[in-house]
Amino acid sequence: MKRLLILLLILLTQWSAAQDFSNEWEAFFSYSNIIDLEQNGDLIYAASENSIFVYDTVLNSFETITTVNGLSGESISQIHYSESKDLLIIAFNNGLIQVVPETGDVINVVAIRDKQTISPTDKGVNEFLERGDLLYLATDFGIAIYNLELLEFDDTYFIGDNGDQLSVNSIDVSGGFIYAATSNGGMRRASISNPFLLDFMNWTQINNDSWDEVTTFNSSIYAVTQGRFVGNANGSGSFGGIGLQLPARSKDAHVNQDLITYATSDFILIYDTNFNEVFRVDDINGESFNYTSAILFNDDLFIGTETAGMLRVNILNPIDNEFIIADGPAFNSIFSVQTLPNELWVTYGSHDVFYTPDNAVRGISHLVEEGWINFSSTEVSGLRSIPKVTINPDNPQRFSHSLYE
Repeated sequence: MKRLLILLLILLTQWSAAQDFSNEWEAFFSYSNIIDLEQNGDLIYAASENSIFVYDTVLNSFETITTVNGLSGESISQIHYSESKDLLIIAFNNGLIQVVPETGDVINVVAIRDKQTISPTDKGVNEFLERGDLLYLATDFGIAIYNLELLEFDDTYFIGDNGDQLSVNSIDVSGGFIYAATSNGGMRRASISNPFLLDFMNWTQINNDSWDEVTTFNSSIYAVTQGRFVGNANGSGSFGGIGLQLPARSKDAHVNQDLITYATSDFILIYDTNFNEVFRVDDINGESFNYTSAILFNDDLFIGTETAGMLRVNILNPIDNEFIIADGPAFNSIFSVQTLPNELWVTYGSHDVFYTPDNAVRGISHLVEEGWINFSSTEVSGLRSIPKVTINPDNPQRFSHSLYE
């Protein structure tokens, strides 16, 4: 009996179910800053800072996944959709993993979050790689493996020198080897069939330099250094340059059949199997944006931005483009709320303990029955750090605002 109780306690510390309050509560989150994108059939999953919206490309409709559905509300680092298991996996910067089934409660997996030997600042997930029943996590401390069938963690590989923790930016598998791109430990690899990958001695550093991405493409493996050079693995496994330097550091890479897409902060770049550039996005209608991720689905390129939600661009007809964003306030960092019957006004200006304003350019937001109306700073006379608005109850469209002196 004592052994059974100990086993139950261990399982409860590994995962628990989060409650769904969607029938009782409504949540208002900002979807302006897109952290990561995933595609499943006709659906595009867009992860914002602490919530997710799901865009149906056929119906042009939205669903949202928020705290009322069981999400933690913490900051998201990466998402992954397992088509074989019908599971959405969400990684948070504090190490929490949440598994969202097609039906049923959200599952909390707390093994990384609660691991005392890993620094709280090193628990984020940088990339997912699914192989069979296993999900490999490139993390800030090494490589963790989660079993999608058993819904539990398997092994953790500390691949740094002498078995130290080492931040892994990207992982992929090619030619029987698993590759790990790191900032401070070069490019490392090991035989994927080796049953002793827990032993750091079975990992080999095949290149120096600092690496952002490693991606299997066109039956080969390619990687990008933090100096923006693209390399290809040669016969000995080390990477040599292919004569291509990206215009900015790669933040994300996705493969769609015979095309590879790199997302940088300023550009989205698509290359064919010979690494000829076939499409590029820099600005949209003359306006520049900071990009975070990109996925090519059919002829549509879906792009995450830091301030404008998700962008869709048709690569065959680039003037066919639109911004796609779920309804919500402009930002999550709300400073004050003013209410009227069936209305809500939100401001974002803030200050430090000495009442020095942050001087932020964020505008204000207004919730009415039809949804959110977000006013940019330009639409409120270019004012910065607006801490509060006072509404005229006889004419709610007229309001005054306060500013810090």
